Amino acid sequence: MLKKENILILVIFLILLSFNFTFSENVSTKKYEIDSNPRDLIWCGTSRETVLLLSENNSLYRSDDKGFNWRLLNGILTSTGKNELDENDNEVIKK
Repeated sequence: MLKKENILILVIFLILLSFNFTFSENVSTKKYEIDSNPRDLIWCGTSRETVLLLSENNSLYRSDDKGFNWRLLNGILTSTGKNELDENDNEVIKK
């Protein structure tokens, strides 16, 4: 026959075990790989929602949700800058 203390320990163990299974089902993760180690990280705006990350390979990444999702900006900046230069040709000094 089990003593009251042993029954109590068994019940506590079963409760903790059930909590472990309950919480493990609710955990979600997301993996995002950048091309190299981060060199600089900047939190922008008053709400700190936007984050800019510069990697050691000089790649620029942007997150608009505090770092949960990332977007590579290298190609976007190059094409946008070139379009701006082409449209505003008279404002650029050519040699």
